[in-house]
Amino acid sequence: MKELAPIGISTYGRADHLRRTVEALQRNTLARESEVFFFSDAPRQGDESRVREVRAFLRTVDGFKAVHILERTENSRIANNRGGMEMLLDRYGKVIFLEEDVVTAPGFLAFMNGALSFYENDERIGSVSGYCPPMAIPPGYEKDVFFLTRLNPWGMGLWKRYYKMNSYITDACFSEVFTDRKRLKALSNSVGEEALEFIQMDFERRLDAGDMKSIFWQFYDKKLTVYPRKSLVRSIGQDGSGFHMGAAEKWDVDELWDKVQGFEYSQEVWVDESIRKSHYKFYKVHAIHKLISFLQRIGVYKYMQPMVRQVKMLGGGWRKN
Repeated sequence: MKELAPIGISTYGRADHLRRTVEALQRNTLARESEVFFFSDAPRQGDESRVREVRAFLRTVDGFKAVHILERTENSRIANNRGGMEMLLDRYGKVIFLEEDVVTAPGFLAFMNGALSFYENDERIGSVSGYCPPMAIPPGYEKDVFFLTRLNPWGMGLWKRYYKMNSYITDACFSEVFTDRKRLKALSNSVGEEALEFIQMDFERRLDAGDMKSIFWQFYDKKLTVYPRKSLVRSIGQDGSGFHMGAAEKWDVDELWDKVQGFEYSQEVWVDESIRKSHYKFYKVHAIHKLISFLQRIGVYKYMQPMVRQVKMLGGGWRKN
């Protein structure tokens, strides 16, 4: 294996989540051979004590080859996250990046470094994911990896040669895809229905999401993401504690992959149709979400909200996607 990729972790004000993330990473087989960089965002008004607690914890972290702490003096989620990625990519050419609420399996770093090395010069590959959604994998599928168009940011590997987190979607490219029914359907089939609205929101600057930019560009540029057959990460931030995600159980995985070495990567790069269909089904938008989006677009959702709430209750078992 070539030189190990640096690990970047963006943090803000959730010390308990960060502690669990760091403790899991310390148990990785390659932890003591890896350098980790913590990017600590400055507090918003009222969050000063939370950020102080995070920074105090960071000064106690060990168990890695080297620990670097970079503390911002001005609050900016985007500068902290993407700025951190770009700094490491400029310096090392590759990076393993996660946020303060991503717990990893002991084999995570081995898988990510192996994939970053194996596919380093493979222009068909745009990113590496440590996360595998809790979707059905065909029983006979025995390879350690599979490929999909959709990037996943929960523990991802990136190269400087293909970095799209800050590449805003142009008018021409957006129109080329979203006004062509055939290409729009292909995008939906490749990355999942629920991404379409977020991509549009990002294009319209109602949202500034690096993952949605990358998801669009990977489809447009015909790039794929390498996924592990079983998840090596679990997000613990879907508990309502974050700024951009409410409480949800949809993405929970029952258990992480216990494999720690000997991951095998395939030079045959293709999208398995059975896995793609399973992925599409996992990200399929609930009918009630489609109704809400439509009502919001035409500006009447606030008037219809009580009725929509009643529909949710009658539906039973409805979960936020």
